[in-house]
Amino acid sequence: MDKFKRKTLEMQSAGPQGTDATRAPAGTMQTTAAQTLASLMTLEAASMSGPGGGLDSAWRGAEAYHFWLLAHRQLYGGNVDLAMRTALHLRDYEDVLEPLEIYSFLALAAFYNKFYGQCSKAFIKLESMPTIQASRRDEYGNLAMSIFLKNAPVDPRALKETRERSGPAA
Repeated sequence: MDKFKRKTLEMQSAGPQGTDATRAPAGTMQTTAAQTLASLMTLEAASMSGPGGGLDSAWRGAEAYHFWLLAHRQLYGGNVDLAMRTALHLRDYEDVLEPLEIYSFLALAAFYNKFYGQCSKAFIKLESMPTIQASRRDEYGNLAMSIFLKNAPVDPRALKETRERSGPAA
């Protein structure tokens, strides 16, 4: 990406010769302006289409942490329903936040909200993560077993946040 920027800027500086732009004919100034605008548009398009998506990726990270902090504030404030709903949205940010943290929080919020179906799904995700050590996986399994022996893994009502997602948020 940096090579592309340097090359584009070098092409711009290699444009009309001379240091005083007022001496250049009007046609040359228009051509230079058009070339500069075209190169800036090309640069912006390349930076947005490359890996990371330019400014969108920065905002995506900010958005992910906003939801993460919001969910915690809601849970600690006693609003477990909103905390669980916000945690359900965090699933779209597995590329930004740690999946272990997301699903641990989701399991906790769903448990306190008595949405044992969502809690069960979060435990399934936790237990199936390949990066988790076997001892930790067993702890998750034992905790899930203690919860679901007392409570059936069903939700009291349907949620719009649990409908099938088409993919990561854009």
